[in-house]
Amino acid sequence: MTLKHISPVCQWQPMLQKLEIFGSVDCPAFFEQLGASLDEVFLPAEHLIVRQGQQLHSLYILVSGRIKFQVHQVTLAELTEGACLGELSVLDHQPSPVSIHTLEPCHFLMLSEQALLKAIQVHPGVSLQMTQGLYKKVCRFHALA
Repeated sequence: MTLKHISPVCQWQPMLQKLEIFGSVDCPAFFEQLGASLDEVFLPAEHLIVRQGQQLHSLYILVSGRIKFQVHQVTLAELTEGACLGELSVLDHQPSPVSIHTLEPCHFLMLSEQALLKAIQVHPGVSLQMTQGLYKKVCRFHALA
């Protein structure tokens, strides 16, 4: 795994705003704070990101590459650019219901649990807006299962 910290002037803020979890959030300062906390992660093909039952402590946003979600060796979904993973685990501190693997070399943006929670504390109004985005994602996830 290769990790690179991103400078505070962040070209990734528009990508953050398009994520389902943040889709209803209307707070430019919140996105600026998140953008300043991002790291870039580069993972090789066939890399296990998280095993079913383990907890993720960061939110991962797929910039390029392809990943798969599996439960008991059964592939539920393959996702590409713009996919977001770990948001439920980061916010509810529960283990991942799926194993997640890279299918090819992948480039991610990584936001730590601490950075996300700090941004929410500084901008508490975003909590309800994020809940709306999470609800949509949970509904889609349950439709897959």
